[in-house]
Amino acid sequence: MDKVCAVFGGSRGIGRAVAQLMARKGYRLAVIARNLDGAKAAAGDLGGFSISRVQALSVPRVERASCRNPDLPRPPERRPRSPRGELGPR
Repeated sequence: MDKVCAVFGGSRGIGRAVAQLMARKGYRLAVIARNLDGAKAAAGDLGGFSISRVQALSVPRVERASCRNPDLPRPPERRPRSPRGELGPR
């Protein structure tokens, strides 16, 4: 069975380094980034793999508020607890 890895943010930085590592280990890759040109460039730099082994994809940026399901209850608003009670006075 082939090993498959989807690397989100794979066009640069840590994501790109992870994609390079997985390519060296023989994984089939999907390099995913918000910018398709960046994903294609990263996939092209992985060299030595046929297009069926490395695929570049892009996904649009989604605002956090649009991810909420209006039918689900919202979590209660909580204030962070002060560590004083647990750690004692300074």
